[in-house]
Amino acid sequence: MRPRALVALVGVLCLGAGAPDSVEMNVAAVLPVRGGGAAVVLIDSTGSKALPILVGGTEALSINLRLTKQHLGRPLTHDLVESIVRELGGKVVRAQVDEIRGEAYIGSVFVQMGQRVARIDARPSDAIALALGNALPVFVARKVLDAAGVSPDSLDEPERTPATKGRPGPI
Repeated sequence: MRPRALVALVGVLCLGAGAPDSVEMNVAAVLPVRGGGAAVVLIDSTGSKALPILVGGTEALSINLRLTKQHLGRPLTHDLVESIVRELGGKVVRAQVDEIRGEAYIGSVFVQMGQRVARIDARPSDAIALALGNALPVFVARKVLDAAGVSPDSLDEPERTPATKGRPGPI
């Protein structure tokens, strides 16, 4: 590996420290929610902690298509963003959920162009869709997981689904 590439890689890994104590998670499911929209369920590698994030119907469609590796005939917004990034010589290298602010989750997407890595403010639903499209995990700040994470088993109980718990983070 060339020295400059190594420096860029180390930079990306260190930027992951944007959420200093973050947990690597994967998309486990996109579950419909009463009243519309869906909950994107992130789960940690041990299967002991889940983070349901409420998203709108359009975002749920995009995430579900990417999760199941399906494509529509024409590009959706996330496909367009990826095409633009690629056409400009960049690539998405990291997606994360940084914090909860009021009722919303706040996320970031990291895009590498040459030696530069840019951190871009993003809705977690967009970050998740871009992560799936690039075969990346989603990182979640430990403080977010501590505040809003649940046992995966609790998602099976109808009375404890994200729609009825008042869980922060509509998108």
